[in-house]
Amino acid sequence: MTRGRVRFELLLEQVLAALPAPPGRLVDAGGGTGQLAVALARRGYQVTVVDTSAAMLATCVQRAAGEGAEVGARLATVQGDAVDLPDLLGKESQQAAVCHDLLTRVDDPAALLGALAGVLAAGGVLSLGFANRDWLALRAGRRGEHAAALRLVEGTVVAPEGPVGSGGPVVSGGPVVSGGPVVSGGPVGSGGPVGSGGPVGPRRSGGPGGALSAPPVNQGPMTLAEAEAELERAGFEAVAASGVGVFADSGDDDLDPAALAALLDLERLVAGREPYRSSAQTLHLVARRRVLRPNLTGYTP
Repeated sequence: MTRGRVRFELLLEQVLAALPAPPGRLVDAGGGTGQLAVALARRGYQVTVVDTSAAMLATCVQRAAGEGAEVGARLATVQGDAVDLPDLLGKESQQAAVCHDLLTRVDDPAALLGALAGVLAAGGVLSLGFANRDWLALRAGRRGEHAAALRLVEGTVVAPEGPVGSGGPVVSGGPVVSGGPVVSGGPVGSGGPVGSGGPVGPRRSGGPGGALSAPPVNQGPMTLAEAEAELERAGFEAVAASGVGVFADSGDDDLDPAALAALLDLERLVAGREPYRSSAQTLHLVARRRVLRPNLTGYTP
C-alpha cells in the first residue's frame, strides 16, 4: 500500500463530493504521476494532467498498461506550466480543476489561481489542496521547536514542506520542452504523489496575459484564511473548506480493519468542524469560478 493512502482516500472522497457528476472534462494541475487523476478517470471523468516534469509524465504513460484501455482513453498528459493553463488547454475549456500540493510550492500563487480561473468555464469547480501552516506550527511547538513555531504562527518564515497528504515524495518539475507543450493521450498510472510542485520561475504577474516580472518569494504553507483571500482575489467564490489528516498519519495505513474504520469515521466527522479543521495537515478548499452577468438589469460585478 502506498504510504499516506488513508489520507489520500479521505481526500478523494471530498474531491468526488465536490465535482460535477461524470462524465466531465477536468484538468489536474501539477498532477505528477497521476494518483488523483487516475482515480478520477476510473470514475468516468475526462482528465488532462498538466505538469512541468517530463519524467513524471513519462511515468504516467509507462503505467498505462496496468490501467486498461477504457481508463486510458479518458486520460491525457500535457507537459507545461500550470500558470499557462488557458494557453495550453484553451480558455474556459474545463468544467472542473483539481490542484493539490502545488499552490504553496510555486513562486506566484496568485498567478496560478488566475490561470485556474482562466481555464475554467463560468461556474466551474476548483478543488484546491495545500499544506496547512497552522498544522506545521503545532507540530513544531510539540517538538519543542518554539522559535520555529512562533515564526510559523506569525507568518515570517517559509517552512520546508514534506509530502503532506499524498504520501509520496515532492518532485521538482523540469523545464518545458521548447516548441510548445508535449501532449500524450496515454493513461496515467496510480501510486505516485498528487502533485509535482516545482517552482515555476519568472511568470506573468496577475495571471495569464500580464506583464513578465521577477517572481515573488514563495510564501510557503498557507492558513485557511490566507488561501480564501487569494481565491477571492482570483475570481472564485468559496463553497466549502475541509481538513485532511487531523488525526490520520502515514503509519495508520497498517491499522487493523476495526481501528482503520474508526479512524476514517473520526476524520470524516471533524473534517469541516473547528477547531479540528484548522489543525489538519492538509486543507482542502472547494470553490467556483464566479459567473458574471453584466447584461442583467441592476447587476454589479
